[in-house]
Amino acid sequence: MAKLKDAEQAGDLDRVNAIKAHLWLDGPLQPEERVTGEARRLFLDMNAIALRSPPAGSNLDVVPTFHRLREISAPSLVIWGDLDFPHIQERSRHIATTILKGADHMLTGTAHLPSLERPTEITGLLAEFIDRRSGQSSVAG
Repeated sequence: MAKLKDAEQAGDLDRVNAIKAHLWLDGPLQPEERVTGEARRLFLDMNAIALRSPPAGSNLDVVPTFHRLREISAPSLVIWGDLDFPHIQERSRHIATTILKGADHMLTGTAHLPSLERPTEITGLLAEFIDRRSGQSSVAG
């Protein structure tokens, strides 16, 4: 995080992008470039656009709204990776168990962006979740 702060203060957006790829895609405690190929290229391309765009608003911490999670009655699936920041994993568990119709799924071997790293598996989990909620059997495809 200190390296990220230094790169941000120096205005080195390419370094900021590389550090964020390590933190969010690889996982903060994993080797840099654990995730390679198309997923990494896509992250770096998309994040470079975001880093070079004007700010779109404030980045607010969501903890002050956690007391309202029980008001959410829609079926909700919370998916997180076991290589993500520990505090994000804990928040994900809390959200999934606090929402009235919440369900959870931790993916092993992924960090903060499992839908980018393992899109086919995420699609399958979502389809299965929707099928269970609608009372239909899962459709293979």
